[in-house]
Amino acid sequence: MEINQSTVNKMLSMSDEDLWRSIRLIASTSGIKLDNGPAPQAEMEKIRAALSSVTSAEVGEALKILSKYKK
Repeated sequence: MEINQSTVNKMLSMSDEDLWRSIRLIASTSGIKLDNGPAPQAEMEKIRAALSSVTSAEVGEALKILSKYKK
């Protein structure tokens, strides 16, 4: 899955459960393991706020940072 501004916009239109599932998928393909439980309701608003204000440059920087966590 390519992560770009269009992908971010699609993610924002998802339900919390679908968004969390996508986040887990993206993380797992990057070698990061997240909890398989339900969407963390306390954090979903924060995740959506962060996604709604992200720029393409920030997406690229986030991917660089996450690559450091690959196993």
